[in-house]
Amino acid sequence: SFTATATDNCDDNVAISYSVGGSNISFPYNFPIGTTTVTVTADDGDSNSANTTCTFDVTVIDDEAPVITNCPAPVNPYSVDAGE
Repeated sequence: SFTATATDNCDDNVAISYSVGGSNISFPYNFPIGTTTVTVTADDGDSNSANTTCTFDVTVIDDEAPVITNCPAPVNPYSVDAGE
């Protein structure tokens, strides 16, 4: 989890948005395995959002082995007629 903050000299109601690859994201967000760069944008509601971005990386490492949750029961041998 992460939270960016921003301030403005005229108003404390600064909206923070997050995006990945130019598309806004919301939470919870399913980050893929590897490193993803997140862009944070602050907007004061008066169209003043230029130069108010920052970026940070989220790195997801898959270090957990898979777990078998359903294993089939043994298959009993069966016989068939030789002519089939």
